[in-house]
Amino acid sequence: MRKRLCCIIAALILAVLIPGCGAKDAAADHSPQPTAASTTAPESTTAPESTTAPESPDLPEPTAAPKSEITQEMAYAGVNNYCHITYDWSIAEEIPDIMYVVNWDETETEYVVMFRSYTGAHELFYVDKASGVTRIVFYEPVQQKETDEGTINIWDYLETGG
Repeated sequence: MRKRLCCIIAALILAVLIPGCGAKDAAADHSPQPTAASTTAPESTTAPESTTAPESPDLPEPTAAPKSEITQEMAYAGVNNYCHITYDWSIAEEIPDIMYVVNWDETETEYVVMFRSYTGAHELFYVDKASGVTRIVFYEPVQQKETDEGTINIWDYLETGG
């Protein structure tokens, strides 16, 4: 009887843990892809009027981050929005304390925001205060293994309602 009970418990534990071992739905690298901008001037069939150096063509204005610095509240809000977009939170509706986002740490140059998955794994988001570039590190506490998961720009997730 005891052996049967142990087998049933082991089977239940495996059934709960195996879904957390699957591949992620989202790609690991969430960094924006650079766009190609043409920097060549259109060809002209007439001779230049002066011998001075030609003007450089106007480059498009970058649409990246605004000039202001990221605050801790902004870092938390951006990571929270990212996590609600990227991960399935349906299990958190049944058990609210199983998945959450929390401010974890702060240094002179970055904020660390931690996401805890229902599997117990953590994703640490290192948000650069000046640029908003956010490095994502996956941490599995049982195996004490860290994996670099890529980067995102937190500014992309501050406008999103989550």
